[in-house]
Amino acid sequence: MTVQEKPIISHIVDFLLSNGVLKIALVASATHKGLFESWKSNYHKETPLSSNISIFYESEPQGTFGYLRNLKDWINGESFILTNGDCLVDFDIRKLEAFHDEHKVVATIALLRSDAADAGKVVL
Repeated sequence: MTVQEKPIISHIVDFLLSNGVLKIALVASATHKGLFESWKSNYHKETPLSSNISIFYESEPQGTFGYLRNLKDWINGESFILTNGDCLVDFDIRKLEAFHDEHKVVATIALLRSDAADAGKVVL
């Protein structure tokens, strides 16, 4: 899916990279492997940081965030950011990370205030 003639996944990866996230894992359906490999190849032409992107393919849908358990070794005990592949957001991840570290909690969830009248609108 594209937004402003750019794949939504590119917007999400750009957001993560601009917030200092340099190691990215994407989880996609194995039925879409060709599309994601093509996307990554094209994205690499835009930024060399695409070499820090790993794509994992699930053969059977495991539900929202269900595949996360399979990334345990990849995460390797580090803190991580988790998002859906259809969320376009703009906030400072570093502030979220600082809040998380300061409160020494297991998980921190970012909630963004939105007017119900704006639901479904995309502003970039």
